Amino acid sequence: MKAYELNLLSPLYYRSRIESGAAGATTTSPWIGDLAMMYAINSSLGLEHIKFGYTSHKPNYGEIVKLGFLLSVLEPISPCKYTKVFDIATSFISEGYPQGKAIHDSSNAPMRNWMKRQGIEPGNRFSFFSFFSDNFRDLPSKFTVRLGNTRESLALVTEIPKNEMKKELTLNLYSLSIALKSERFQEILREIKAGRYSMHIEQVAPQYVLAKEVSVKDALEILEPYA
Repeated sequence: MKAYELNLLSPLYYRSRIESGAAGATTTSPWIGDLAMMYAINSSLGLEHIKFGYTSHKPNYGEIVKLGFLLSVLEPISPCKYTKVFDIATSFISEGYPQGKAIHDSSNAPMRNWMKRQGIEPGNRFSFFSFFSDNFRDLPSKFTVRLGNTRESLALVTEIPKNEMKKELTLNLYSLSIALKSERFQEILREIKAGRYSMHIEQVAPQYVLAKEVSVKDALEILEPYA
């Protein structure tokens, strides 16, 4: 197990949710998903070849098993600072080709040629933990990754000394359901329901079921054989 800090070197944009307080913009949530970060690390370090499916629109998160490591969800070290709301031009034609079905389906609705979005400013910092399988070699103490929509955001990742590690973290139960054996994951769910582990669970997306305020000790037990 190791702890890391991620420092944004450019704005980060994820179309996380519609925010009425940001003029109806798609706003980036103030945390970074473990799945997104695992794919980013693999792409940056070239650990495993994951084939891109041009004809498939459904992600295959089972790919994360062969990476050999799991991450906690990346949490902000201090309250996130957001960019201003940007207007982004769009149209069916400028996106590559006329989408006949989309035009037909939206024929009775006003077409929006502008989309609003709001991201997280450079300089925001996040912390996370990495847990390794027995046969995984290691992650570097310092490296860069690209995140966000179209991987347009650059970020620096730096290892945190053990004496500066946080005492609690957030796990993604969806990731655990994929990475751990089915019997082991069902056992974990039973233990959570029985109150063995102290945590707060929040589902924010189909692929992100967040178990918050988990102690590092409990996380190591839950994630076995990752350590």
